[in-house]
Amino acid sequence: MTSNRNNRNLKIVRLYIISIVCIICYFLMENYNVINVLVEKSVEFFHMETTSRFSTLIFAGLLQYGLLTVGMCIFLMLSFILVREKIKSD
Repeated sequence: MTSNRNNRNLKIVRLYIISIVCIICYFLMENYNVINVLVEKSVEFFHMETTSRFSTLIFAGLLQYGLLTVGMCIFLMLSFILVREKIKSD
């Protein structure tokens, strides 16, 4: 009984950690100019055209907002499930 409960609690903590890491990665990508610097260096190195630069920025934007969406959804769903279980048990 306690082993199952401990495993469940560890899974919940791991999911919260994944959620927080996703949100932190979003804020790091938002606040630091890493993507633009990498795109500029790749343009110089590979002699990329404007369309490939644009597609790189689109991919980076999708990745950035995907991280935010996944992080927030995991956090909100876990919180909702835990609050609902607490209300049902009382």
